Amino acid sequence: MMGRLWESKHILLTIGRRRRRFEADYLAGLRTLLQQKLNRIPSIETRTERIGDKTVFVVRVEEGVAKPYTNIQTRETFVRRGGQRYAP
Repeated sequence: MMGRLWESKHILLTIGRRRRRFEADYLAGLRTLLQQKLNRIPSIETRTERIGDKTVFVVRVEEGVAKPYTNIQTRETFVRRGGQRYAP
Protein backbone atom coordinates (compact mmCIF):
# COMPACT_ATOMS: atom_id res chain seq x y z
CA MET A 1 0.00 0.00 0.00
CA MET A 2 2.77 2.49 0.90
CA GLY A 3 4.48 1.73 -2.42
CA ARG A 4 1.38 2.75 -4.37
CA LEU A 5 0.93 5.89 -2.30
CA TRP A 6 4.55 6.87 -2.90
CA GLU A 7 4.19 6.16 -6.65
CA SER A 8 1.04 8.33 -6.82
CA LYS A 9 2.76 11.23 -5.05
CA HIS A 10 5.83 10.82 -7.28
CA ILE A 11 3.68 10.92 -10.43
CA LEU A 12 1.83 14.05 -9.21
CA LEU A 13 5.12 15.78 -8.38
CA THR A 14 6.50 14.90 -11.82
CA ILE A 15 3.38 16.23 -13.54
CA GLY A 16 3.53 19.41 -11.42
CA ARG A 17 7.17 19.97 -12.36
CA ARG A 18 6.46 19.41 -16.05
CA ARG A 19 3.51 21.82 -15.93
CA ARG A 20 5.58 24.52 -14.21
CA ARG A 21 8.45 23.99 -16.67
CA PHE A 22 6.04 24.24 -19.64
CA GLU A 23 4.51 27.43 -18.21
CA ALA A 24 7.94 28.99 -17.63
CA ASP A 25 9.12 28.02 -21.13
CA TYR A 26 5.92 29.34 -22.73
CA LEU A 27 6.17 32.72 -21.01
CA ALA A 28 9.91 32.95 -21.78
CA GLY A 29 9.10 32.23 -25.42
CA LEU A 30 6.54 35.02 -25.41
CA ARG A 31 9.12 37.49 -24.08
CA THR A 32 11.63 36.32 -26.72
CA LEU A 33 9.04 36.78 -29.46
CA LEU A 34 8.38 40.34 -28.30
CA GLN A 35 12.12 41.08 -28.35
CA GLN A 36 12.41 39.72 -31.89
CA LYS A 37 9.36 41.54 -33.25
CA LEU A 38 9.18 44.95 -31.58
CA ASN A 39 11.47 47.95 -31.72
CA ARG A 40 10.89 48.55 -27.99
CA ILE A 41 9.54 46.23 -25.35
CA PRO A 42 6.67 47.57 -23.25
CA SER A 43 6.47 46.53 -19.63
CA ILE A 44 4.55 43.27 -19.39
CA GLU A 45 3.33 41.21 -16.48
CA THR A 46 2.78 37.49 -17.04
CA ARG A 47 1.20 34.87 -14.85
CA THR A 48 -0.80 31.70 -15.05
CA GLU A 49 -4.12 30.99 -13.43
CA ARG A 50 -5.80 27.65 -12.92
CA ILE A 51 -9.49 27.53 -13.77
CA GLY A 52 -10.82 24.09 -13.05
CA ASP A 53 -8.42 21.70 -14.76
CA LYS A 54 -7.27 24.31 -17.31
CA THR A 55 -4.30 26.68 -17.22
CA VAL A 56 -4.87 30.21 -18.52
CA PHE A 57 -1.90 32.38 -19.50
CA VAL A 58 -2.49 36.01 -18.52
CA VAL A 59 -0.43 38.76 -20.13
CA ARG A 60 -0.94 42.36 -19.05
CA VAL A 61 0.73 44.99 -21.19
CA GLU A 62 1.29 48.30 -19.48
CA GLU A 63 0.80 51.49 -21.45
CA GLY A 64 4.20 52.27 -22.85
CA VAL A 65 6.08 55.51 -22.43
CA ALA A 66 8.31 55.04 -25.49
CA LYS A 67 5.61 55.05 -28.18
CA PRO A 68 5.14 54.16 -30.94
CA TYR A 69 5.86 50.44 -30.95
CA THR A 70 6.73 49.07 -34.36
CA ASN A 71 7.01 45.54 -35.70
CA ILE A 72 10.62 45.59 -36.93
CA GLN A 73 10.00 42.80 -39.45
CA THR A 74 6.92 44.25 -41.18
CA ARG A 75 7.51 47.91 -40.25
CA GLU A 76 3.88 48.19 -39.15
CA THR A 77 3.07 50.60 -36.35
CA PHE A 78 0.00 49.92 -34.27
CA VAL A 79 -1.99 52.55 -32.43
CA ARG A 80 -4.68 51.68 -29.91
CA ARG A 81 -7.65 53.94 -29.30
CA GLY A 82 -10.03 52.62 -26.65
CA GLY A 83 -10.73 49.00 -27.51
CA GLN A 84 -9.72 49.35 -31.17
CA ARG A 85 -6.33 48.80 -32.78
CA TYR A 86 -5.49 50.29 -36.15
CA ALA A 87 -2.51 50.97 -38.35
CA PRO A 88 -2.06 54.70 -39.12
